[in-house]
Amino acid sequence: MGDSAKILENLIPQLQAWWDPITYIGYFTGLVMVVSGVISAIPKNQSMHRGGEYGKSFALVISGSLLLSLIPFMDVLSQTIFLEDSVHGLSYTPPSSDTPEGVYITVGMLIIMLTGLVGVIRGLNLLGKSGGDSRLFAPAVTHLIGGIAAVNFTKLLGVIGVSLGGDIENILSKIVGS
Repeated sequence: MGDSAKILENLIPQLQAWWDPITYIGYFTGLVMVVSGVISAIPKNQSMHRGGEYGKSFALVISGSLLLSLIPFMDVLSQTIFLEDSVHGLSYTPPSSDTPEGVYITVGMLIIMLTGLVGVIRGLNLLGKSGGDSRLFAPAVTHLIGGIAAVNFTKLLGVIGVSLGGDIENILSKIVGS
C-alpha cells in the first residue's frame, strides 16, 4: 500500500469519530430552535402578533423538535425512500478494505455520509426559517432529500445499480459490497 493510502487509512477512524459531534450539534441547534420558537410565540403586547408571527414560531418549534429527534427522523426519511433504516455511525466497510482502492472508497463514502448528515441538519434549520420566509421551503426539502441520499449513499448506489442492471449493477455491487 502506498503512502497516501496509509495516510487515508489512518484518517478513517478520525472521520468516523465526527458522526457523534455533528449529531450533538444538531441536537443543540434543535434545542435552541425550540426555545426561541416558544419565546417568540409569547406576545409582548397585543399588537405584536399580527400576520404570520405565530407561523414562524410554529415552524421553529416543529423543526427544532425534529432536530432533537434527529436519528429517528433520519430513519423515517430513509424508510420512506429506501425502505430501510438509515446508516448509523458511518458503519460502511468496503468488500476489500485491505487494498488502496478500498481505502479510497471508504474515505470517500465516509465524507459523503458526513456531508449528508450536515445536509439533513441544514435542511431542518432551513425548514424552521421557512416559517418567516416561504422561499426557503424548497431549499429545505432539497437539503433533506439530498442529505438522506448522501447518508444512505451505499443504498442509493445499490438502487441505481439494480435500476440500470447489467455491467453497471456488477460494478456498483463490487464497490458497495452487496
